[in-house]
Amino acid sequence: MKYTKEDILRIADEENVSFIRLQFTDILGSLKNVAITRSQLEKALNNKCMFDGSSIEGFVRIEESDMYLHPDLDTFVIFPWRTSEDHKVARLICDVYCSDGTPFEGDPRYVLRRAIKKAADMGYSCNVGPECEFFLFHIDENGKPTTQTHDQGGYFDLGPVDRGENCRRDICLALEEMGFEIEASHHEVAEAQHEIDFKYDEVLTAADNVMTFKYYQGSGQSVMEMSHRSKVYDNIIKEAEKDLRDLLNIPDNYKVLFLQGGASQFFAEVPMNLMKNKKAGYILTGQWAKKAFAEAKIYGEAVELASSADKTFSYIPDCSDLDIPEDLDYVYICENNTIYGTKYKTLPNTKGHILVSDVSSCFLSEPMDVTKYGVVYGGVQKNIGPAGVVIAIIREDLITDDVLPGTPTMLKWKTQADADSLYNTPPCYNIYICGKVFKWIKKMGGLSAMKEHNEKKAKILYDFLDESKLFMGTVVKEDRSLMNVPFVCNIEDKEAKDAMEAKFIKEAAAAGFVNLKGHRTVGGMRASIYNAMPIEGVEKLVEFMKKFEKENA
Repeated sequence: MKYTKEDILRIADEENVSFIRLQFTDILGSLKNVAITRSQLEKALNNKCMFDGSSIEGFVRIEESDMYLHPDLDTFVIFPWRTSEDHKVARLICDVYCSDGTPFEGDPRYVLRRAIKKAADMGYSCNVGPECEFFLFHIDENGKPTTQTHDQGGYFDLGPVDRGENCRRDICLALEEMGFEIEASHHEVAEAQHEIDFKYDEVLTAADNVMTFKYYQGSGQSVMEMSHRSKVYDNIIKEAEKDLRDLLNIPDNYKVLFLQGGASQFFAEVPMNLMKNKKAGYILTGQWAKKAFAEAKIYGEAVELASSADKTFSYIPDCSDLDIPEDLDYVYICENNTIYGTKYKTLPNTKGHILVSDVSSCFLSEPMDVTKYGVVYGGVQKNIGPAGVVIAIIREDLITDDVLPGTPTMLKWKTQADADSLYNTPPCYNIYICGKVFKWIKKMGGLSAMKEHNEKKAKILYDFLDESKLFMGTVVKEDRSLMNVPFVCNIEDKEAKDAMEAKFIKEAAAAGFVNLKGHRTVGGMRASIYNAMPIEGVEKLVEFMKKFEKENA
């Protein structure tokens, strides 16, 4: 048995399940359900949930109307598409029983059970691998389906001809989240016809899966095409925010915004929204801090508080006692430097000034204390989701109408905060994927576990670089990044060094290690080992580097 009654009651409490659907099938193959609240779940698990069977066509007469639902405990699952910030919905598939305690002979599930038993008595077992086919149609202005198709695709066509591929993907991901094993999906022969193939399973489980699949319609749309004003999408973005708040333990007096434009647009948004005195301090530790510094100069006076440019940004300057003018509006840092491979291990002493941090390349790689910042922001493309989203965590007292003259409405933080990131159409699908990644990180054990994972990976690579005769790291040890590891060949002659590095990059690519070429501004090599990189990937890289060194010693 997969679950006990105690398991289900515990999970319902832990996952904040407030609503449970007790599902059964009528004799026509239509899915029916009786919905209960959490307070009635224990009663239902004890087979004491009753319904009027005379209301179901083909079941019983009014005189025999009292029927009972007996949940199959192994079918308990939480719907991934029916969750909100405060409530989740689960389901149990039930067998139908008569009031005298005997199975209802007209229950399709009971009929199937009898057939399975008869086959077993004859020495047979039965497994089924359903191939579920369906059509996708446009809906009208009232939300009703039409017969107008989305595409003119045929067998196994790809996008853009197959315009339903994103919807199929969303369905497959949701079903896998519920425990289904999906073998494949593809466009079928007719326009707008699609197929999703389940892995073969025991016949009763397969039948239950098909009924669940028939029920799963969500809004009938892919996240990419649904309205950002819809209740379905509102649940998606709210749950993503809740999970992010859980991961970072974000206090209630901070707003979380999902915005467009990436971190580079935020270089301008920061001074637009915070430069009250038109003066801000910047600590320059790499390319992105320099770009933000240059952007700030457009809007006011940008003061260079410290810099590591003297040694090609290979270290983080001492920021424990900076000379900070009293009238600065904020102090700005780029916390992890993607190109140069440095990371602040201790935040600057801002002497009471607002700290603004760009965390694009270390976002959610380890725990952080949000209360130490006024503003934390980052593009999501490194650790969280597809490019095109910037997540900003901003203390509420910094979100005001007091912005620089000429600040576009869209770039006012108050505009976005008042609209809960929905002032205009957001990058809906990208935010949806961010939400999936938040859940993955929580499943991995949260940010403490993620930091431990990242430290193990980085140690493997740094230990090799410290021992190697051919390769060497470029960053002082105390400031090394867990995410970005730049290295060069330890050869004095520049021409020979460049040739060896080019050879390494070429042979590495041929061996399957791509994107190792350093940024065009610094050259050399760089291994970016973000959250999703498994430890095995770093081990394989080091193995290849040892082999290359041996062959080119």
